[in-house]
Amino acid sequence: MNFPSRAEVKERIKKLREAINHYRHAYHVLNKSLISDEALDSLKHELYKLEQQWPEFITSDSPTQRVAGKPLEEFKKIHHQFPIISIEDVFSFEELKEWEDYVLKFTPLEIQPNPSSDDLSKAKPPYGSHSTITTSNFKSLTGFTPLHKKLDYFCELKVDGIDIVLTYEEGMLKTAATRGDGKIGEDVTQNIKTVEAIPLKLQKFEIRNSKFEIPPRLVVRGEIFISKKDFAKINEEQKKNNLPVFANPRNLTAGSVRQLDSKIPAQRRLDCYVFEILTDLGQKTHQEVHQTLKSLGFKTDERAKYVGGLKGVEEFHNQWYKNRSKVPFDYDGIVAVINDIKIERLLGTVGKSPRWMRAYKFPAEQATSVVKDIIVQVGRTGVLTPVAILEPVKVMGSTVSRATLHNDDEIKRLDVRIGDTVIIQKAGDVIPDIVKVLKDLRTGREKFFKMPNKCQICLSPVVKREDEVAYYCSNKKCFARQHAEIVHFVSRKGFNIDGLGDKIVEHLINEGLIKNAADLFNLTIGDLEPVERFAEKSATNLVEAIQKSKKIELAKFIYALGIRHVGEETAIDLASHFGKIEKLQSASLEEFLKIKDVGQKMGQSLYDWFHQSANVDLIKKFLQAGIKITSLREPKTAKKSSLFANKNIVLTGALKSMSREAVKEKLRNLGVDISESVSSKTDLVIVGEEPGSKYERAVKLGIRVIKEKEFLEMMKYKR
Repeated sequence: MNFPSRAEVKERIKKLREAINHYRHAYHVLNKSLISDEALDSLKHELYKLEQQWPEFITSDSPTQRVAGKPLEEFKKIHHQFPIISIEDVFSFEELKEWEDYVLKFTPLEIQPNPSSDDLSKAKPPYGSHSTITTSNFKSLTGFTPLHKKLDYFCELKVDGIDIVLTYEEGMLKTAATRGDGKIGEDVTQNIKTVEAIPLKLQKFEIRNSKFEIPPRLVVRGEIFISKKDFAKINEEQKKNNLPVFANPRNLTAGSVRQLDSKIPAQRRLDCYVFEILTDLGQKTHQEVHQTLKSLGFKTDERAKYVGGLKGVEEFHNQWYKNRSKVPFDYDGIVAVINDIKIERLLGTVGKSPRWMRAYKFPAEQATSVVKDIIVQVGRTGVLTPVAILEPVKVMGSTVSRATLHNDDEIKRLDVRIGDTVIIQKAGDVIPDIVKVLKDLRTGREKFFKMPNKCQICLSPVVKREDEVAYYCSNKKCFARQHAEIVHFVSRKGFNIDGLGDKIVEHLINEGLIKNAADLFNLTIGDLEPVERFAEKSATNLVEAIQKSKKIELAKFIYALGIRHVGEETAIDLASHFGKIEKLQSASLEEFLKIKDVGQKMGQSLYDWFHQSANVDLIKKFLQAGIKITSLREPKTAKKSSLFANKNIVLTGALKSMSREAVKEKLRNLGVDISESVSSKTDLVIVGEEPGSKYERAVKLGIRVIKEKEFLEMMKYKR
């Protein structure tokens, strides 16, 4: 098409952009198809050709700019203007009710008169995680009078995708960042521009039927995901091209968002729901937030709604749990948000999670399968662990073909037989368990399992100690034990050698390059290069990683040795008490028994280990190889101001707010004695998700048990 003037070209480009954006918004946000895909492609093609001829008219919000050009070399870091906090989970209506009761302790919830955002920002002390507002002190702190307590909620589906933070300046998309650690994320703007559901330019927005101009800077938060249908299509394409299929939609989404070449996510059909406005636009409720987001041009989940009280939350949860198969994307629960934003500001956050919202998760997913066989695995201490080999079955998006049976007593308790149909359960990344045998489906051809008399790896006799449920391989030089010992030695809590995983260790043993952990430190690039799997670069990287690990704290060194019954906390206690490896080697049984939590069994294990000639030689080899063992950890000193000072505490289950190591470090600094087992001497047990036998023993002994959220609250207070 020829245009008589430059102005008419500019006008045509403008009209094309407006039309394409209108049709894009209708299709990707409103789910309305106003014209055919072919017609839309034709308009895009015309726009592209005109912009190529007249590049001075290209703008950052043009539909043609959704796919960038050259791949990035690396992602830049972005500091979030607002902290991007994670949501604490609850798994039952009882826990949801506990949360509401917990919230009601912090603030009265109906206020007269209603304070505005400005009023709240002027009130002293500042609201948020650093102040506690209670019914008794509310009036003196704010000048407002509390009335009666009542909460109402807004609910939405907890989409199983990737968090994204979008920043707009003067209405134009400036940056898109991953959540990262909540403070710093990765700049993935180039990739996010390929997501058609995300507007590159915002429109005027509405709040309470009044239109407003876009603020100079606007920050929103959303979830990038891929539909089940598009996920299936992509995997079909992978199969046609003889490429590996993707495990689940979330993994595919995460990998797509972090591609350095934006052409790849452009082909992945990513989608996005935006659910939160981080900038203050005068919004008063979360219901209003979603209405405002729609008026700005964002796509929001049409299923999200105001539900009233807790009963409404439960009904919403049950409705969408039953209807998961009808929803076009994966989700693993719902999010319940206190609807009133002034209450949100009063409650603030604790740790890394907000007090004003919870993720109400669906029950751990279960599936049925058939036990094809039961085998045993040999661990680093020689323990034989039975494992059920299953007919492969999908659980929580991944294929499961094995489940742990723990020990022979557990097999007898469940009455598991080879050929049984069983219910398996998988929660998060936890190894699947068999939770029930469906005995009604037995045919009579099922076979009993019996622990072997000989180790299936080295054929040595299997022994059972009278005071334990475990069976052991009697051969201390068994390949399986060698392998497990070295894997434990190089693990994160030990020498933390990067790139040295199970398969590499197995390969090095099979090639005769190592017989024990000390041999690792004598490996050279020349040793590795001839071995299959190792090119020059990978050989160099592994040798360098091993050499970098030669300096290690005594506590980590003790843990890495894999002494029976000795875990991370005992290793720290031993390091604090003895200070040097030489003192450990020369210690008597009586000296070991003086250490906190070291009983007769552990003391004997320590004494025996350090006095066996093979282990004396092993430590000598470590020192000759250049291992430098430092005594950096100071003895524990109690802080009397801490509620936890001089307490004996045990942790069990997965913690959400921080890593287990971080929690232990904080507790140690507060003068806590951390134990690995529950006994009558235990003062407190902190319980996370999926607690094990430690929790059951604590309940049996009547020891105080607290959940993670209560622990975080207690961390704030001083005596």
